[in-house]
Amino acid sequence: MDQIDPFKGFTSEQIVAFGKGLDRSTAISEGTKRYFDNLTSEGRDELCRRNGARWTDEERQKASNRSKTQWAGYSPGRRAEELGKVFLNEKYREKFRQFHKNMSFKDRKEWVGRSFCRKWLECTEEEKEGILSLSVNSDASHLASRKSNADGPSEPELFLGMFLEEYFSCRWGYNGGGEQGVVIGRKIPDYTNINGKKSVIEVFGRYWHSEDEVEPLIAHYKKYGYDCLVLWDYECYDWSDELRERVGRVS
Repeated sequence: MDQIDPFKGFTSEQIVAFGKGLDRSTAISEGTKRYFDNLTSEGRDELCRRNGARWTDEERQKASNRSKTQWAGYSPGRRAEELGKVFLNEKYREKFRQFHKNMSFKDRKEWVGRSFCRKWLECTEEEKEGILSLSVNSDASHLASRKSNADGPSEPELFLGMFLEEYFSCRWGYNGGGEQGVVIGRKIPDYTNINGKKSVIEVFGRYWHSEDEVEPLIAHYKKYGYDCLVLWDYECYDWSDELRERVGRVS
């Protein structure tokens, strides 16, 4: 088990016939595939474990970098072809099915979580942003979802809307249901400035939100160049001079 013999069990005549018409590297590659195909799943796992244990961390990193460089050079069509060889391979799919079939729901959930978290932590900020910008997580997807599930402004948001119309007419538009089409980094603000200024207002209900969420939300909008005012639900009923002053700073 310590060393792969691609032509184990071959006679010299069979080796010559197998390699006929193939260059040396292709013959070895095809022979290795044959060797692995004839191993039991236990034997394959044990061989991978033993070979992997002999690698230093530096060697593993070099191998990883080589694979990344090779993958980066593939065209989209070639990538799809290579992935298909693995994920559309019936042996792989059957092994994957059996692997999950023997797991409890709790174990499967933990396995998926560990796999995703490990991959996510290894990503750069640019790579994370790329993943989040995929269609299912895009701004357009979030906006479409909000529009399809919107049930109108809440009572505090209605009172705030009347306040804004009274004191800051034609400067703010309700956007909680995507009415203004504004979504900023997968966040849909409740009110957005419609007078050319990059500013938003969010209404927090005490039941749904906590103080710990305020600063991160303000920082999120600031990253995209927006000023954000967070108002608590009870503040929307109090049309005080203080409220006018706070709203005036972002209007």
